[in-house]
This record gives sequence, structure tokens and C-alpha cells, in this order.
Amino acid sequence: MDRESFETNLALFSHNNPQLAIHIPEVSPETPPTYPGGWFSVLPIQNCEVVYLFGIGLGEGYTEGKRWLHEKSERRLIIMEDNLGILHHFLQTESATDLLNDPQVELYGFFKLSEEDPIIKRVGWSVVQQEIYPTSIPFYAETRSQEAEEFEQVILYETTHKNEIVDEYLNYGIVFYRSFYRNLLSLHESYHGNQLFGKFQNIPAIICGAGPSLKKNMHLLKDLSDKALIFGGGSALKALSNGGIIPHFGAGIDPNPSQLDRMEGCPQNLPFFYRPRMHYQAFREVRGPRLYINGAGGYDTAEWFEEQLGISHKVLDEGHNVVNFCTEIAHELGCHPIIFVGMDLAYTGNAAYSEGVVESHEMTHEVTRPDIFGNPVSTQWKWIAESDWLARYVKENSHLTVINATEGGIGFRGVPNVPLKKVIEKYFTKSYPLHEIIPREIEKATMPEVIFEKVLELFHELEKSLEKLLTSFDILIQESEKVRSQIAVGDIPETLQTGLAVLAETELVEEPAYGAVVEIFNTMYSHIHHNKIGQLKLIPDERERKIKTLELMEKKYRFLRRTVEANLLLLREALSE
Repeated sequence: MDRESFETNLALFSHNNPQLAIHIPEVSPETPPTYPGGWFSVLPIQNCEVVYLFGIGLGEGYTEGKRWLHEKSERRLIIMEDNLGILHHFLQTESATDLLNDPQVELYGFFKLSEEDPIIKRVGWSVVQQEIYPTSIPFYAETRSQEAEEFEQVILYETTHKNEIVDEYLNYGIVFYRSFYRNLLSLHESYHGNQLFGKFQNIPAIICGAGPSLKKNMHLLKDLSDKALIFGGGSALKALSNGGIIPHFGAGIDPNPSQLDRMEGCPQNLPFFYRPRMHYQAFREVRGPRLYINGAGGYDTAEWFEEQLGISHKVLDEGHNVVNFCTEIAHELGCHPIIFVGMDLAYTGNAAYSEGVVESHEMTHEVTRPDIFGNPVSTQWKWIAESDWLARYVKENSHLTVINATEGGIGFRGVPNVPLKKVIEKYFTKSYPLHEIIPREIEKATMPEVIFEKVLELFHELEKSLEKLLTSFDILIQESEKVRSQIAVGDIPETLQTGLAVLAETELVEEPAYGAVVEIFNTMYSHIHHNKIGQLKLIPDERERKIKTLELMEKKYRFLRRTVEANLLLLREALSE
């Protein structure tokens, strides 16, 4: 191919890969070997909408997959390649021109196989709620079998994780709001956990997981009650309790019913960090001081209430699980160093959890990783993602001293592995009157601004605002139907919104309940239907294009209206209790 055609292909490739495209001309082209055909046709993909393919090769995947791809306009082929030399070679071919001009195909390059890679994350959002099939070209399946397997697992994990998030929103956030509203009505009985930030400067913190290796350190943890702050969240609470250890702080954020089992037998006076998304029945099992942490992880409603009550504060990320949450809290408290114990994130000794901890664990395909001793151990991408999150957090907060004293499992990239006994000898040289400091600081963390009557007033204000949103959505739906009927009989207007619809939309976004509740659902809905919106532009007939656009708008309005209805129902249920 001549230089000009290569530059054209490179420009097309850069639309999805602007940063990567810059580097391709700097890399020498690399020609992959050819393989016999027929491999694509035997893939079990008849009911799939999206095929993920690891490796571009000479473009055989596209050549062989054209028939399957073009049988249905909604099907997509997503090809991902991490070898810039092979990408350089492919972009010099005529096959690349055909592929890059096919609206049903996307070609991406990536640097690192991880669910946190920005390309993998971005593409993951574009395939939510679709049936996918990840596979690899024969060249990689044979010569890079481990990477090929990992590619499939990363894609499956990423899409499953995104689908779980999306499913929660598409179910109108019921799982979240069922607990949120009930828990918020007890806010006046809580202390403000954020006010404890900075109050435990340079006191060591031990973050406990419920991994099998926890038992190795139980005997040591028993003697550290005045040497370090011990945190236990979720399953770790039960594991510690079984070992006769009461941590200094508990924590909870899980809105699922399984949280209730973990909370049974929660120590009587245990101070407990929480967010109001925590399952409401489990929350009622908290018998010690409740320490409210600002934010709600994925929803803006908590921050609206906080602003109205005058208790706005820093909002933590929360991460993948309660251990990530505890790590952030320990950091904000001023703790140093931070030590992980019982954080295997693997099937150490073929067990997932510490003795006495029973968790309903949905099995996915296991992958093998070296443990901290260099021995192979089975794990899952969910746990690898949790390990990666903590590794990134430590890297981003390089001033922190973080040590993994788990003595098993896969560890954390960039975090040293040191037995707890040695950590104690080096860092736990001082005693602290923690049994005095903790209750004293908690007593200072009151929220006089938060009184039940004020919270109740805000509930009713939000309720009225949600009711107004219902009226606005009704108008938007009715006006859209009118315009669609008008187009159906041949009268095509310049704009798809009537004056009344524009006014209703303006009033809609000005309502407090829109920003507090509905906006995130609108954003998520747009994420999910991004491809459908893009496909509308490809419809050549103006009349059909505008009708399809209006139909999609109406679907969104109806979804958001049902979201408001569900929210009102859950808010009123909480009030009735």
C-alpha cells in the first residue's frame, strides 16, 4: 500500500485510538503468520450481538466474520490488539481500509490487559445489556495462550461488572433506595464519621479481610488492641469475632441482604462507619455508635441531603468493597502505616474465606496467578480487580507506608509483603490509650444540625419535587407523541420539541429532585443507548430518522418517569415506617 493510503488508514484508526495512533509510525511493522480459515464459522455466536476478538493478525477475523456480522445490523465485531508492530503492518493493507470503514466493526489498540485500561473500560460501557462472546485469533490462542485466556476473562469480568451496575439503575435503583431512605431517617442518631478525619495521626491501622490466611495472625492481633486501630468490615467482622477479637471499628456499605448474615453477633459497643446504602436490616444490627460517612457511591441523593443539612464533607471513592472503603477511611483518619491482614483475594489452601465464614460465592472461571511466595494459586478477576484498586490507591498516595502482612494470597502490586510479626517489631513500638481516644473523638463528632424534624421536612420537600417531575414527564411524553403523529402524516417540523415541551424540560431540570435523584439515571440511560443514538444518524430517510429519534426519546422519558414513581414509592414506604 502506498504512503498516502496508509496515512488514511491511520487517520481512521485514530478516531477510536487518538493517543495510540501517534506511536504506530515509530514502530517497525511486524507480519503475523497466516492460519487456515474456517475457525470463525465454528464459534457459538448465533445468539450473540457482540464478538470481542483478541488480535488483528492479517484481518482474518473480519474477513471470516463478515457473513455473521452483516446478517443483522445490530451485530458488532470489536477487535483489540496490543502489538503495535502488527497494527502497523495491518494498517498498510487494503483489508484495513475495508474494516475501518465498516460501521459494525471497531478496532482498538491497548497497552495493558486490565479492566482499568481506559480503552477496555470505554468499550465495556458500549456493550452493556448485550450478549457478548470473547475469543482470540488462532495465532494468539496458540502462541499466547495465557494472555488469550486472560483477555477473555478481563472482558467477561468487565462486562459482567458493568451489567451489574446498569441492572441496578435499570431497576430504578430500588436496591439502593429501599435501604437509603430508611437509614437516612435515623441520621439524627448517628455521629459524623468524617469529623474523625485527621484525629488519629500516625497511629498504625490494620485493615482485616476474611481470607484464609487470617488465622495465621489471629494470635498476634489479640495483643494489638493498644498498638493499632483494627478495622473489620463485612465478612471480616464475623471472622474476627470467631477468633475472639473485637476490632476498634466496623464498617458496612453493602445494600444486599447477605450483609445481614455478616452483622449477626456484631459486638455490642462497636463504633461502625457506614454509608446509608447499607442494607437497612443489617444497619439495625449495629449496636454501637453509628459513624456516618458522606456520599452514597453512585447516587447524588445523599449529597443533596448533606448540603441541605449543612453537613457536606469530603466524599470518599469507596472502591470495589468494604476493605477498600476501610483503607480510605484509615488514610483520612491520619493512620500510618496501614497494614493489610487476611487479604488473600485467592483460594489459599483451596479456601476462599477464613474458618467459620460462610459466604454464598458465585463461582466464575478461575485463573491462576503467582501468590506472594511465587507459587501458583487460583483466584478470580473480581479479586484481581480489588487488588489492582488498592495497588493504584497506594501508588496515588505515595506518602503512605502500606504493608501487606497477609502471609498468603496474590498481594498488591507495589506493596511490600512482610510477616505481621516483623511489622509489629518495627512499627508497633508505642502504646496508645485507644479505649479513651476513640469514644472521646466520637463524642465530639456530633451533628447538631441534623434533627429528625429537619430530615422529615427534607423528605417531604423531595416528595413534592418528585411529584412535579411526574407532571413534567407526562407533558414531554404527550408532546413527543403529537410531533411523531404529525411526522407520520407527512408534516415534518424543523424541531422535534414543541414550545410546551421545551418549557417542561426547563422546569424539569430546575427541580431539586432532578439533580438529587433523576440526573444520574438519565446519564446512565444515555450511556446504555449510546450506540442506538449513533445509529440514528445513519438512517438516510429524514422522516424515518425523526420518528425513530422521537421513539427513543419517549422510551427514555417513560423510563425516567418509572424511576420517579419507584422512588416516590420507596420514600413513602420509609416514611410510613
